[in-house]
Amino acid sequence: RTKHGFPAPPSSQSRLYCRIATLGSPDANFAEFLAKSRTVVAGTLVGIGSRGAGITQNLFDWVIIDEAGRASSSELAVAMQAGHRVLLVGDHKQLPPMFSQQVRDAVVQQFGCGEEGAIFQSDFERVFDSEYGRQVGVTLLSQYRMAPNIGDLVSSCFYDERLETGRGSPPPYYEHLPGELSQQVTWVDMSTLG
Repeated sequence: RTKHGFPAPPSSQSRLYCRIATLGSPDANFAEFLAKSRTVVAGTLVGIGSRGAGITQNLFDWVIIDEAGRASSSELAVAMQAGHRVLLVGDHKQLPPMFSQQVRDAVVQQFGCGEEGAIFQSDFERVFDSEYGRQVGVTLLSQYRMAPNIGDLVSSCFYDERLETGRGSPPPYYEHLPGELSQQVTWVDMSTLG
């Protein structure tokens, strides 16, 4: 007790002991503790929804979902419910959402739609191509990953020739590789294999 009769504040060592004892108890959830005490929390779409982590019980200022074009509706919904604002980042012209063949067959049978129906389209694509998406969406038109010839091919096939390459040609030592490997793009005719 202090000289005024109040209980003395716990020492830093006793506070540390209390924290360790609390986190070590059977009722403690260390993942939930971390999720509620951190500024930035990262995880997979499915992992964020894990009840054990308690993340979906939190409400974050922002939820940023990368590769949103590949996510199914249910995967997006799990992560999106945890934020005031949501930023979807992705490219629906790359890989589509993955549905098992069993799910595809059940949906086709139940709703009488084709395998390539809009029901299998990503929510990201629907939003991006909507009136709202045209107003607020942004398309990045410079890429730095692909060599120029590859970038030009991809731009021509998928992006109406709007995608620009922001890097130079491969270094000169590529010329010393065998013929098939020295070019940025090599076409191999596989038709003879049936």
